Amino acid sequence: MNIIQKVIEQAVSNLASAGAKYTITTADGTQYTNEEKTPERVALKRNRLLPVGTYYKVFHPILSQMNPGDFRQVDVPEDAPDLFHIENLRGAMCAWASENWGKGSYSTDINQGKVDIFRN
Repeated sequence: MNIIQKVIEQAVSNLASAGAKYTITTADGTQYTNEEKTPERVALKRNRLLPVGTYYKVFHPILSQMNPGDFRQVDVPEDAPDLFHIENLRGAMCAWASENWGKGSYSTDINQGKVDIFRN
């Protein structure tokens, strides 16, 4: 055992007893570490049931023409796919209305398979 290796082992021992995190790589490529390798973070992609904009195409022509005091009913299109849900339509409408008109400036309800919306 040469002097460099003794010094490195003593340094590793001192760092470990101090509770420090360390990674030491020697000239010959030997690596001393107490850090756990964390797996690389993988970005999660949401699996969408319907293409982006499906609900928007249904309600936007109606909601964009509304003025304060107006009432409208938005119906699920007859050619809508099976995964088209009325609750998701209502959620998309509420998100758009909150962003464009402001929070609390409208009221929604689901009535007989249609989304009712009243702009305050």
